[in-house]
Amino acid sequence: MLPFIHVPMAPLQTVTVQARTEARDAHGTDPNDLELEVAPLVRYDALWNHANGHFVALYNPHLTYATADSDPSQTIDGKSSFLQLHSVSLGLEVERQRYHITSYGNFAYGPVSSTALLAAFTKPWLGEGLPPPPTVIIPAKFGTVGADGHISTTIFTLLFAQVQLAVPIYLSHRLTLTPLVTYSAFGGADSASRLPLPMVRGPGASLSLDVKATRQDVFKSKVGGGQAQAFFDGDRAGPGFYLAEVEERYTHKYSERSQSELAMGASVASDQFTGTRLFPQAEANSVVGMHTRQLETKFAGVVRVGRWLDIFAGNPEQRAEVIGAVNVTFMNAFTLRAQGAYARVLKDSTVEVPPQYSIVYGEGGAIYKFTRALSADVSGRYSHQEFANAQKDGVTNQLLVILGITYAPHDLKL
Repeated sequence: MLPFIHVPMAPLQTVTVQARTEARDAHGTDPNDLELEVAPLVRYDALWNHANGHFVALYNPHLTYATADSDPSQTIDGKSSFLQLHSVSLGLEVERQRYHITSYGNFAYGPVSSTALLAAFTKPWLGEGLPPPPTVIIPAKFGTVGADGHISTTIFTLLFAQVQLAVPIYLSHRLTLTPLVTYSAFGGADSASRLPLPMVRGPGASLSLDVKATRQDVFKSKVGGGQAQAFFDGDRAGPGFYLAEVEERYTHKYSERSQSELAMGASVASDQFTGTRLFPQAEANSVVGMHTRQLETKFAGVVRVGRWLDIFAGNPEQRAEVIGAVNVTFMNAFTLRAQGAYARVLKDSTVEVPPQYSIVYGEGGAIYKFTRALSADVSGRYSHQEFANAQKDGVTNQLLVILGITYAPHDLKL
């Protein structure tokens, strides 16, 4: 995305190095899965022109040793594997008096297990932004099929690419107009890997207008559209569908740590088989933070209804979500956290065989900082997932326990 970057002379340059080791143990309806992962991180930052220019490059490989039990009843072969998922991110930001350029690219490629994918793309909520929505669990019976007809555990080659360019234009001190273009691809990199996880890719664009009514109140109007298509195993291609959406969002800040949002809108998806479908959208969320000298507490809640991409079928569906999370930090050293969510696909009477999908999970964890650079964490998550469509169905119960150690020393200035 950014093959050639000109950095002016005498910039402020820093290098960040971090090392994380993580052990994961998954139990449930799928064969038990035990994994040990080492995930080093190297980040380079360059700032110039009084920090009005910023370039960042990040490399974060996930090196995983995975073992899984056999399950003869489902012809699933247990085996040990060494997996190498390589992740690279690039970014460029340039600030000018009347506009701001932001360009980012995130890329990942390599073999990965369903458990490692779940851990890599669903980070716990630590008080920043909103807690993430529930993520699909890929059952082991959807694993790749070998020459002997047996199914391996769900290990496949992942391809992820996401690039975007946004240019916020400051029309006035209260009005900001932001055009954005993006392209994304996520799923199995080859035909065999698209049996457990289809590849979905396509471009998108949007135009949004932010209106700062007061210091505490912001209104955001957005219109957007895009195109996407799913690709399955056996080099099968699903129908391409076109998307369009409108949304109005209101944000109110109570303080630096607390705010609420309300949003309403609608999106339309159209393809040659199901025709044109309308998806109403609505969201309400709040983040509340309380801080004292010895204690910091943050709560978050989200209720959302909107379009969701069913990765098992590669089609857009209407989904409702309820998410809650809490973080409590004592003396800036010990953190207790908990979060839970429920999501369900709403039935569509216009579809001949409407898909069914629901997931509920609860998670708890603790983080302890031994020093500023060294910390340890433990978490446990229980999930129950049910789904059925014209091609696949299944029920998955999973208990996932994660132990981790992170070492992040001071940044190195060049």
